[in-house]
Amino acid sequence: MSSALCSFERQPKRLLSLSACQDYVPSATSKILTKLKQTKSVIGKMNKLGERMDCLAQGIREHVSLSPKLTETVKGKLSLGAKILQVGGLERIFKQKFSVKDDEKLLKVSQCYLSTTAGPMAGIDPNK
Repeated sequence: MSSALCSFERQPKRLLSLSACQDYVPSATSKILTKLKQTKSVIGKMNKLGERMDCLAQGIREHVSLSPKLTETVKGKLSLGAKILQVGGLERIFKQKFSVKDDEKLLKVSQCYLSTTAGPMAGIDPNK
């Protein structure tokens, strides 16, 4: 490898003038390295996409498996949403269900399921 090639590879983010680029002729090894980098990049992106799809599939699987029938799950979620609208929002439900002081506020809410003898019930977990 020539010293010009090494200095070019050490400065990947630096803009080179036209005269510096004229002397650079890519060798077979640099072409192979470029192909390897591109391949690694594509494989990395595919792995990330696969992880996202696995997470989505797991969420759907958990969502559906909580109820014997999908229609029951949907009805439960709709009734919970209707309760939230009737009461006037999650903050008011929080104040009704828990004894809170005037200066306390609901910071974060997540969905949960309460396990009962009749089966799982959709609910709100203010602790998460």
